[in-house]
Amino acid sequence: MAKGCKPINKYQVSFKIKNVGKSTIIRKGNYKNLLDNNLTLNFGNISGFDIKLSRSIFPLTHSKKSLNELTLSFKQWMPHDFVEFVIER
Repeated sequence: MAKGCKPINKYQVSFKIKNVGKSTIIRKGNYKNLLDNNLTLNFGNISGFDIKLSRSIFPLTHSKKSLNELTLSFKQWMPHDFVEFVIER
């Protein structure tokens, strides 16, 4: 490394969450099968990271509750449907 240069600690992790079951996950209505109105993902101690939705094959909205929590909102999540996320630092 050249004198005076500092290393850059940047990286990216991609991951996929898929409904691998045989049932559709339903968020609301008479056939609701989630305990809450949304699905919240907690990523533990990852302060300083940026979590982004990179791809979804079904209608989905998302919001960050905090630096390490992501809330997913959808009407239904069919078997084999998935979402992909990217965590960057």
